[in-house]
Amino acid sequence: LQKQVKGGIKTEIKPKHLLPLEISIPELQTQQEIVKKISLQLKKTEQLYVEIESQKNYIKQLRQNILQEAIEGKLTAEWRKQNPVQKGNPDYDAEALFEQIQKEKYHTDSVLLTQNQDKKKKGKSLDFPYPCDNEEKPFAIPDGWKWVRLGEIIDSIVYGTSEKCSYDDRQNSAILRIPNISSGIIDATDLKYTNLSKTEKNELSLRENDVLVIRSNGSPEIVGKMVNVPKDYENYCYAG
Repeated sequence: LQKQVKGGIKTEIKPKHLLPLEISIPELQTQQEIVKKISLQLKKTEQLYVEIESQKNYIKQLRQNILQEAIEGKLTAEWRKQNPVQKGNPDYDAEALFEQIQKEKYHTDSVLLTQNQDKKKKGKSLDFPYPCDNEEKPFAIPDGWKWVRLGEIIDSIVYGTSEKCSYDDRQNSAILRIPNISSGIIDATDLKYTNLSKTEKNELSLRENDVLVIRSNGSPEIVGKMVNVPKDYENYCYAG
């Protein structure tokens, strides 16, 4: 059939190609047996689909439960028994770690302001002088932990580039896009590139432990997914 319908411009199946084909038709009883077996297999397939969806929901709920126990400190209770809080040590005391982050953060901000007196810093600065109050805290946390606002521990939120990207790796910047992080890890197998100005490249070059977040997409299930940037991806840039 394929040989018959090949044309110089397009491939097309016409009645004159289809109607002359010989088709073997079994007797009615055999046809009924075939239909019966197919129906049985379709029913089993439908049952499997239902079970798969049920297991997916179970895994999703299990993941949520594990995350909830993690942020409540239940997963590390035994570790904390063996490693009690050491006041003033940022490796064992969240308050000391928070103070260290604040010193580093505001030192960095002051250096940036000194170097860029006449330039407006890119991105939104997120400073929250007021701490979380007790009414906002949904559950108790272990001794040595601390509730903080996200804006208290990050430098800024910066949107990525909107430049058109392509697979031409001769361009000066590798760009991480939604397909590269939507699985929860950075996957550079489908990497694209673009040319950025020196200023934009400096602003958007990733550093180790930066966090990339999917901020908008037509698929709600991936909005909000984020990845921590490992050292291997330093100096890569990212899309808006």
